[in-house]
Amino acid sequence: MRPQRFPQANRLLGPPADMRDNCVALSVYADEEQLISMWQPDDDDIQRLRDGGAIWIYVVGQSHPPVMVTTQHPFEPPKKE
Repeated sequence: MRPQRFPQANRLLGPPADMRDNCVALSVYADEEQLISMWQPDDDDIQRLRDGGAIWIYVVGQSHPPVMVTTQHPFEPPKKE
């Protein structure tokens, strides 16, 4: 999966100095409570998910902040069924 830019993004987080070879800048929407980023699966990711694969989250460091993973667009109301 690759991070993507999106219209509501209002901040760009650069990679840590010691990770510039392994990390790209991340576009985020930031307010007082949260940072939201958008990640787009590529064809291989989609196939792995179709085959029952999982989504893995890597957090660098020794503590883990609260996170949420969703496919619901955070800037659009949920679609009614």
